Amino acid sequence: MENDQTSEALREVPKSEPVPHVPGNTVRTYASDVADAMRRGQGSMVKIALAEQARREDGGEDVADKATSRKFIALSIGLIALGIIIAVVAIIATKKKPVTVVTNVPPPMIITLDDSRRIDITGMTRTTIKSRISDALVNAAPRLNTIQSIVPVEQSGETYTEVSTERFLTLIESAMPSALRRTLSPHMVFGVHAFNGNGPFLLLTTDSYATAFDAMLTYERVMFDEFYDVFGLSATDYRYLFTSQFQDKVIRNQDTRALLSPEGKPVFFYTFLGEKKNVILIATKESTVEEVVRRLRGVAGN
Repeated sequence: MENDQTSEALREVPKSEPVPHVPGNTVRTYASDVADAMRRGQGSMVKIALAEQARREDGGEDVADKATSRKFIALSIGLIALGIIIAVVAIIATKKKPVTVVTNVPPPMIITLDDSRRIDITGMTRTTIKSRISDALVNAAPRLNTIQSIVPVEQSGETYTEVSTERFLTLIESAMPSALRRTLSPHMVFGVHAFNGNGPFLLLTTDSYATAFDAMLTYERVMFDEFYDVFGLSATDYRYLFTSQFQDKVIRNQDTRALLSPEGKPVFFYTFLGEKKNVILIATKESTVEEVVRRLRGVAGN
């Protein structure tokens, strides 16, 4: 049946004059391949059709392989580009700008210092600020007979600013008389003198000894309440000092006003130092007075 249909189809195809073969210049087509195969008797039309289908499928696989290869290359390039972008972003994100520490005003040197440590009190409450400063003072570990300062700072953006005297007193809600506060310079020094244990202290400077002296006498009523915990004094061990009165006491040849223990030893005191009496020292240990006085002599203007 197949041969009959093939023969019938061939009879209907008009014969044509043979085309001379020119090697190297012939353009092969499907029709020419069929005719050539039929002349050589290499198969029936069905076989030729099947062979052509197979040839096309083979060609399709090549195209598909090429398309897949192109997609793989494009995907690889995309992943490499993405990796580079992620790396660049990570580097930029981790490369933070250096933090700048500035002061409100160029601070004058009150005394020479051996070391300093900054503590951030940004956004803290009165109680937390006092606790942070106390921890820094009590747990400091300076070398023997050296002084380390503790510098409270506040952060704004990428800048840290040293807390001024007035700002500090405001943050701890101090009851210091306004007459005294107006005489104080912006720069203060919290510090620790290392001698037979840590001796915490606070240095303030005033531009009016007479005004400051009178105002400090008034401030005595609440001064211990405001600073006992900052200096690490136990409210339980020294509860009697909350109702005690300051007394005149000479400590290391310096006139002071002090709260005394039952044995008559100074526990908490203040004094005015320097040739101009413009430096106010608030401290807890007698050895601190001697060291601060020695260092004051080496700083001009005191």
